[in-house]
Amino acid sequence: ATYFKNELGVLLTPTCNKLALYIIDEYRNAAELSVAKLLDVIKEDDVKELLLNISEWDLASDELKMDVLAETIETLKLCYHEEKIRRLNVLIAQTNDPLLKAKYADEKITYIKQRSEMLNKDKKQES
Repeated sequence: ATYFKNELGVLLTPTCNKLALYIIDEYRNAAELSVAKLLDVIKEDDVKELLLNISEWDLASDELKMDVLAETIETLKLCYHEEKIRRLNVLIAQTNDPLLKAKYADEKITYIKQRSEMLNKDKKQES
């Protein structure tokens, strides 16, 4: 959870943030994490469901594979940028104020450039 937050800057949803807090609290009290133990502690159904979904991922093996985690984080970063661009497109379409439209367009361009840099970085690593 901490690695995700450090790499992404945020956890993408309030549910993810709640799960991260449960995981951090559990790490403070135990040397090893257990899905069953976390399920006993977690009160919210949506957080339990997220934990169960995550426990089925390839990342949820006994041994953490940092390359898989790094690839997952890069994918999440791209998804985050795509979502920001999509939301900005909606704001641009709904806004009548030309100055506000320009502000949203500048922000959109920034996200598009960052997304392109990420995609180019991925292509260079594949070569």
